[in-house]
Amino acid sequence: CLCQSAGDHATLLGIYYAYKRVPKDQRKMWCESNAVNPSQMLKAEDVMTQLGAILNEHSDEELLSTMVRRSPNLAGNGAALHRKRRRESEKDASGDDETSELLKGQTSGMVKLRDFELIRRALCYGFSLNAAFYNAKIGNYQTVVGQQVVHLHPSSVLFYQRKKPALVVFNSVVRTTRRYMKDVSVVQEEWLRDAASFLRPVA
Repeated sequence: CLCQSAGDHATLLGIYYAYKRVPKDQRKMWCESNAVNPSQMLKAEDVMTQLGAILNEHSDEELLSTMVRRSPNLAGNGAALHRKRRRESEKDASGDDETSELLKGQTSGMVKLRDFELIRRALCYGFSLNAAFYNAKIGNYQTVVGQQVVHLHPSSVLFYQRKKPALVVFNSVVRTTRRYMKDVSVVQEEWLRDAASFLRPVA
């Protein structure tokens, strides 16, 4: 299965790398077999090429120091921090193992930062105002800002998880008879505190 328990963004990235591992002359057939739109994969390749060009303009240390706030307890440069975060993510039991394996061994120069934890951290920074926590008392999510009740969209890979993640960020909300979160990723409370210290998820 191409679904990742870290959320929709991890799943999409996993699909992309699975697609890239397929020989070019077999990719159309692979897309048909996996119900993937081949034209969307070509667009994804273009986006990854553009992102790769941006990343190549800066060193890993510069990017890491921008994306991840340094802790006073951590010594060393950005590369050392990257290694520490990788060790922590490998021990994480949140279901990122499959994603980490997908990202390891990718020799394409399009993406320098392969640690998906850093990508989720970046999403947390970018969408900190779109955070939602799981309220076990009502059995649903509530937005951190405004305490609005929101639901996982049925198209999300997290919708089918029996145990719901405690904290997520989402790209957008679709309103029908309910408010549904779309494009959802699992994040950690400490990341949200770093991204927006004025936000406090309610237990």
